[in-house]
Amino acid sequence: MTDKIKTIDDRAVHLDFHTSELIENVGEQFDKNKFAETLKKAKLTSITVFAKCHHGCFYYKDSKFFVHPHMKGSLLDEQLEACKKAGVEARIYISAGYDEYIARSHPEWIQVYKKGETQPSDGFRRLCFNNGYLDLLKAQTEEVVKKYHPAGVFFDIVSNYPCFCENCLADMKKKGLNPDDEKDVRKQADDTLNHYYKVINETVKKICPETTVFHNSDFNVGSYAKINACNRLELESLPTGGWGYDHFPTLVSYMRRQGKQYLGMTGKFHRGWGEFGGYKYPSALIYETALDLAFGAGMIVGDQLHPSGKIDDYTYEIIGKACEFFNKYKALSGGEFIAEFALFTPVDCGGRYGAARMFFEGKYLFDVIDEKEISDKYPFIVIGGDCDLSEELALKIKNYTAGGGKILAVGKTVDALEKIGVDLGCKVIGEDELTPCYFKADYELPVANGVPLVVYGKAYNITATGKVLCEKISPYFKREGEKFCSHLQTPCDYNKVSPAITEGKNGIALCTDLFDLYYTDGGLTGKTLVNRLIDRLIKGDKVITTSLPSSGKVTLCDKGDYYVLHLVYANTIVRGSGKGMLEVVEDIVTLSKVGVEIRIPNPQAVLSNGMNVNFEYKNGKVVFDITDFNCYAAIKIVK
Repeated sequence: MTDKIKTIDDRAVHLDFHTSELIENVGEQFDKNKFAETLKKAKLTSITVFAKCHHGCFYYKDSKFFVHPHMKGSLLDEQLEACKKAGVEARIYISAGYDEYIARSHPEWIQVYKKGETQPSDGFRRLCFNNGYLDLLKAQTEEVVKKYHPAGVFFDIVSNYPCFCENCLADMKKKGLNPDDEKDVRKQADDTLNHYYKVINETVKKICPETTVFHNSDFNVGSYAKINACNRLELESLPTGGWGYDHFPTLVSYMRRQGKQYLGMTGKFHRGWGEFGGYKYPSALIYETALDLAFGAGMIVGDQLHPSGKIDDYTYEIIGKACEFFNKYKALSGGEFIAEFALFTPVDCGGRYGAARMFFEGKYLFDVIDEKEISDKYPFIVIGGDCDLSEELALKIKNYTAGGGKILAVGKTVDALEKIGVDLGCKVIGEDELTPCYFKADYELPVANGVPLVVYGKAYNITATGKVLCEKISPYFKREGEKFCSHLQTPCDYNKVSPAITEGKNGIALCTDLFDLYYTDGGLTGKTLVNRLIDRLIKGDKVITTSLPSSGKVTLCDKGDYYVLHLVYANTIVRGSGKGMLEVVEDIVTLSKVGVEIRIPNPQAVLSNGMNVNFEYKNGKVVFDITDFNCYAAIKIVK
């Protein structure tokens, strides 16, 4: 299975400028000639600059709205002039959800997250779009777009968080919605967001139809309204800003099929947005750029301009090196991504990211899909997470299996499917109170073969109606109060054996959520047990086998006359402690040799950086080695 996307040539910077009105001499040291030279030297193709920031300040002199009281000159105008001189496309930023000036002037427009509770005033406060603020934002947008006719507008802090302000409560009452019902509250929030999209998009397009619009939000699998409201997708995912290094690859494995230009947004910061003087290691930025290339995305690096307007030379030195790296390989990025199977989760949960992490580490090729994409395009679908299914969704999955598709599912999902005739080899009895339990596989594992492996978290009791692939061994008793054994948990009682993993004609069932276990625990149990089940469902036809270390990632794209194999690897490591704990990249170690086997038709040639690579073709696989591998390789395989 393949899915076609366009290679993107975009090397961009998102230049934050959230500057308090308490700071004086704003923009005094801005040098438009140096700004132009810096952007050009860094080989950028676009940059996002500010019309209005989170503080509610505007950065051009003739605005009728709240212009920063201490701005020298007209910063945005000077930046746009410099961009034009540098030949760099400029996009304009408007803070939508935050406007601290307006929050102080109109506290009644502040979003109320919970009934009777107000947002603290020691940081930015989110505004509700279901009041006069939307009219004001529309007028602000009109002024910016009429004045500048920009290539694009970036609207920030756009979300459908539940709101209990007076207007939203009154709207719910008119619509017959119950503010104590979570679904009704969600509907109101969605209605408010969709109205915002309609008003703002119509405002921009009426004035300047060619201007692209992007609303920065918490994009997710199946967030159709958010995706459809945008002309392109800038996927915010700062690995050290709370997202981690698995978030972007997982999200983009879905977003790449949405028919829009998409870019991966990281940051130059060690921590996150607004960190003045904080820098990630340059090697980390190269690694993140390599991930963009491997997943067919353009690159955006977040920066924040100092209030003085003085540009940071070091920042653009490291960004320039990343852009140069991107430019070197961009022609090989994108194409038709090959997928061996699909990962589907009905809700956003740890199981999705735990499953994706397993599969990336196992070097499988997969798509992350929404429920509309459940189809015979995929020979099997992994349903990641212990999730309830609606009747409609369960029937859709049943129809998929009736056409020959296989399912791997967990707990409540298994129960819902079994009740409508999907055979995964078991019946769910109910939740098991004896936890943690232990799994002993009847199939061969790469490590810890033949021993009971501890499984933490919720588990279900099941009875087998098909083949038992793994046994569950319960503990002697549940540890609680004065009833305990040893330091951590009660050991297994070898006389308490029941099924743990079963197989029926429509796929495989797990009695516990091994995906969420891997997300939260990271131990060998989850990945070791599940990835062997993936091999079973693939039936020995795994496309890629490689000696690249576990944290490395691979993608394979069909580009017509040739394939491109992307391999990415860096040593990600957790540093810091408590709330300061971050996953970072410092060292990129050169690997003397990486072995690769790819199950594709016999090629004419294998090329790395334009040079021929010696290969063999045996047993339906192209076999070769990559020598002196450092962070990234794009291997061209000519058909």
